[in-house]
Amino acid sequence: MEIFGTLPDGRAVARHRLTGAGGVAVDILGLGGVVQRVLMPDRQGRLADVALGFASLEPYLANPSHLGAIIGRCANRVGNGRIEIDGVTFLLSRNRGRDTLHGGDGGFHQALWTIEAAAPDRLHLSLESPDGDQGFPGAVRVDAIYHLGGDNALRLDFEATTTRPTIVNLTSHAYWNLAGEYAGDVLDHELQVEADAFTPMNERFLPTGEIRAVEGSPFDFRKAAPLRERVARTADPQIELAGGVDH
Repeated sequence: MEIFGTLPDGRAVARHRLTGAGGVAVDILGLGGVVQRVLMPDRQGRLADVALGFASLEPYLANPSHLGAIIGRCANRVGNGRIEIDGVTFLLSRNRGRDTLHGGDGGFHQALWTIEAAAPDRLHLSLESPDGDQGFPGAVRVDAIYHLGGDNALRLDFEATTTRPTIVNLTSHAYWNLAGEYAGDVLDHELQVEADAFTPMNERFLPTGEIRAVEGSPFDFRKAAPLRERVARTADPQIELAGGVDH
């Protein structure tokens, strides 16, 4: 554990390193639970950083791309920043025009998480989100546990509890480049997603409500396929709308 930097209010941001076999290492920040760096070997055992991240704290203070961070309370977009639960309407923090993206401007990606426990192969972070945080109802406690296993597989488990019905939709917003940071082209990656359907979106990147089968579409990644084959060589309205696969 080391101090990565200091927030404007004087609080220190820690960086914890998970270590595995063959030089594998994963650096995680207390700010936003950011996956800052992941060193992994290629077939020849040469190490490269396969996670995109900033070298200093300052860019993470704004971090408009949510680089590497935990997203909450609600990943993706909420149309018009408005939700209804049990007949009650709640207005959320709007940070993308009329809409709420990734929990609002003060979402989980900007929070300083508490380090509950730390070990060479495991990091347990927690966050207390108060009732009304970014407009969401109910107080929520979130636990995020990072684990680097003996097979050098990195795992992240979430658990959340709330004091009243609310929305919780958590994810990690890590960016990956398996050729190593700033090397190669993402279109040369292969992708596999074990999903039979996807959710089309409109011009504001909001799900339309339709659940569409991937069969016969560029979104059929049930078997690994190169992104270039599906993104750069396919004429599809959804691919063109997103500028790729961003669903």
